[in-house]
Amino acid sequence: MSREDWLSSILEPLQLELKGDSPDIASRPDNILVIGILNPLRPSLVQIIGPEQQTQLDGLSDSSRHEVISHIANSGTQLLVACDGVSITNKSFPISVAYTPLSSDEVLTYIPEINSIESEDTYQHGVFMDVLGSGVMLTGSANIGKSELALELITRGHSLIADDSPCFSLTSGGHIKGVSPPILREFLEVRGLGVVNVRAMFGDSAVKHHKNLNLIIHLHHIEDNDKIVIDRLFGAIHQQTILGQQVDSIELPIAEGRNMAVLVETAVRNYNLKLKGYNSAKEFIKRQQSFINKNNDRNNGQDDA
Repeated sequence: MSREDWLSSILEPLQLELKGDSPDIASRPDNILVIGILNPLRPSLVQIIGPEQQTQLDGLSDSSRHEVISHIANSGTQLLVACDGVSITNKSFPISVAYTPLSSDEVLTYIPEINSIESEDTYQHGVFMDVLGSGVMLTGSANIGKSELALELITRGHSLIADDSPCFSLTSGGHIKGVSPPILREFLEVRGLGVVNVRAMFGDSAVKHHKNLNLIIHLHHIEDNDKIVIDRLFGAIHQQTILGQQVDSIELPIAEGRNMAVLVETAVRNYNLKLKGYNSAKEFIKRQQSFINKNNDRNNGQDDA
């Protein structure tokens, strides 16, 4: 992909206004994402900075801030995108800066699309795990608790495949295979704890190299339930397209007191039962209809008497 096409693929979807010199990018290097939230430990060619990231930087001492910024500039990042009204000067960041009218959440929705522009592979924002033998990707907005939930699942015997940006590719058999980018493999970032090595902490069984994607579980705050259609019997289930394939996706609301690890396990068990031909909701409806029919027959018999 030419430098002009690469810039166009980034600038147009994000409605960017470039300040200063254009980033000197000829192609996408191996093992580095195109775009991601500002993170010196997990560099991407384009890093996004919103109010939360700006607050974190402002809370550092001058020496620590300088060290972080230097690391970002030397890690391969070529363009910094400021959103939500964040103001950045070229003096504070020695790399190209662009501004977007979009919010951080709106920019996040473009990450999978942009990251898959020049490859058959696609990167998704979330945590990819092996839960009860199924490949499950936990998704949701930033800071909703995906990593904390993943950590709880690991302590319950399940395995991490990739944190933050799992890479998916389509196999010859039509399966969606997910792996971790080499730089992220075995690591999990948990707010308050920093980055932990899952293999070193929990053992070899806590990490797997790859897995086919079977199910997506999207986490959302329970306050957002009015925006989502949730069937009381069948739940909030729909399908999401990844690499041209349909993947089942479940909306799972987060609220205080809900044991999310148990809910994820139950969602996976329910999914596995459906693969075997058993649908709990349909069985309940069938049983209820049978009960209604019996009552109707009994009432009709009494009327005849």
